[in-house]
Amino acid sequence: MAEEYKIQNPEMNIAFANTMNIAFYISLIVLLGAGFAYLLGFHQFTDPVHVAKYWGQSASYFWLHEKGIAPNGYGYFLNHIHYMDCLSIFGIACVAMVPFISLISAFFKADGAYKLIILLLMAEFLFAIFKPYIMHVAGE
Repeated sequence: MAEEYKIQNPEMNIAFANTMNIAFYISLIVLLGAGFAYLLGFHQFTDPVHVAKYWGQSASYFWLHEKGIAPNGYGYFLNHIHYMDCLSIFGIACVAMVPFISLISAFFKADGAYKLIILLLMAEFLFAIFKPYIMHVAGE
């Protein structure tokens, strides 16, 4: 008869995984729900036909030629969150924040050196988010 092995997971790992699971599904619902509502024609900020016309161009080129604006960061889209295409962009930002939210939940269950490691990971994540503002660089 095969031996049974019991694997024990620290509470920190369980908290991280559970938060990752829940936050991801909430973000995915926001992203997909807003995306489908946009494609079905509900409260659109940009016409999908015009979006396809600029498909091979950069996002900044699209916004400049389609709406005459040059949004910088997520602030513009948060100000227009009542439009479904802007809400779906917010959904993308939420999905991107899921690991950070999960690290926060793991931090409160961690002890000793793990707290320090998690703090370093959170600092690295925040630096990656704010690097364009700190170093005044951005990509297309």
